[in-house]
Order: sequence, then structure tokens, then C-alpha cells
Amino acid sequence: DRLRNRQLTAPALVGNLIAVGDRDGWLHLIAKSDGRLVGRTRITKKPITARPLASNNRLIIYATDGTLAALSVGTAPATGSGRGGSATAGEGAALPAQATQAPAPGPAP
Repeated sequence: DRLRNRQLTAPALVGNLIAVGDRDGWLHLIAKSDGRLVGRTRITKKPITARPLASNNRLIIYATDGTLAALSVGTAPATGSGRGGSATAGEGAALPAQATQAPAPGPAP
């Protein structure tokens, strides 16, 4: 219910998590085992419409404003939310541990 009407992307599987982006620029992590929302982080304020790309415990996320983010998925609990890979989650949740973001490209000179 918490993700209803968020216009989610197609899912990506990374480890024991399902990752989806939404229209408000959030990346959500869902436990594969029981469907619990275990973490989320804001990538940008613009929509994420492309399926996240998962590879070796990393997620690559691309948003409509050109933001490209790479997040490492760890298993340590964390608190907080915002850019840079922090997330909100319950105890023991797997979370994005670090993120690297490329700014949206500007106009050509």
C-alpha cells in the first residue's frame, strides 16, 4: 500500500532485494522473501522511469533529468534519508551503502 500510485519502474533483483524507482525520484528496496519495504533513498526530484540495473551488489539508476547514480547494496542497518546513498529502513535491512552520482548534463557550448 505504501507504494500505491507511485508509478514504479520495472523491478531489478539484487541479492535478496527487489529494487524499484518511482515518479518522485525515490529508489525503494523491498525484501524478496516477504515483500516488506526495507529501505529507500532519494536519487533526484525527477522521475525514475528506467528499470534499475543490478550487477554484483550494485544498482545503477538513471532518472529523466539525466541523473545517473551507482549504489552499493550492503547489509548493515542505517538511518536517515536523502542523496548520497543513505536510506531509511528497519533493523538489519540491506541498504544502499554508498552512491556516486553524475550531475545532469548542461547545455552544449
